[in-house]
Amino acid sequence: MAVTPPHNLDPNAAPWGRWATERIETLDTMLTRGKQDQANNNYQLNGSINVINEQVRLIREQQDSIRLTVEQLAVQQALLTSYQVVRYADSDSTSTNFSGWYTGSLPSVTLASATGRIEVGYGGSLNGGNGYICYQVVNLDTGAVIVNRNTIQQSPSRRIAITGGASFTPSGYRTEIVDVPVDANLRVTVQLYASDTYVAFLGSSVQAKVTP
Repeated sequence: MAVTPPHNLDPNAAPWGRWATERIETLDTMLTRGKQDQANNNYQLNGSINVINEQVRLIREQQDSIRLTVEQLAVQQALLTSYQVVRYADSDSTSTNFSGWYTGSLPSVTLASATGRIEVGYGGSLNGGNGYICYQVVNLDTGAVIVNRNTIQQSPSRRIAITGGASFTPSGYRTEIVDVPVDANLRVTVQLYASDTYVAFLGSSVQAKVTP
C-alpha cells in the first residue's frame, strides 16, 4: 500500500486532513481485501468448475458404458432368441418314376447364422426299392454350394439309406452340425436320390436352426 505523504494543512483544517487520510487508508485497505477476496473466489470457482467438468466427464463415460452394455445385451438377446427359432418344411406328396436325383419341388428353409454354425435335420420315407435322403446347403448371397448333396449321398455316415417293399414304407431321420459363413443368407433343402426307377418317396422334411 502506498505511503500517505505528510500534509501541510492549516491547523484549522488539520482535523479534516486526518479524517480524509484515515478514510482513504480505510478505503484502500477495503479495496485490497476486496481484490484478495475476489482472487480467492475465482480460485475456488475455478476449482469447482474443474470438479464439475470431471463429474460430467465421468457421467458421460458411464453413459457410454451403459449404452454399449445395452447394445451388447440386445445383440446377445437376439442371438439367444435365434437359437430358439427352428425353420421347418415338409411335404407328404409322392415322388415316383425317376432315378438319380429328384428334380421337382422339395421342402427347403432359409436362415442366417450369427455364430457361423447351424444344425440341420432331414428325413423322409419311401417304398418300392432303394433310395437315399440327403440335403444341400447353398449360400444365397454368392450362389456357392456349402454342403453338396453328392457329398452327403456318397457318405455312409451322413446319408439316410432306406430300402422299402411294396407294402412296407420305412423312414429315417438324422441331424448334423454344419459350419457356414457368418450372417450369410442360406437355403437348406432336403434331397431325394432313387437307386431304382420305381422307388416312391412318400414324404420328406427338413429343418434348420442356429446353434452355438
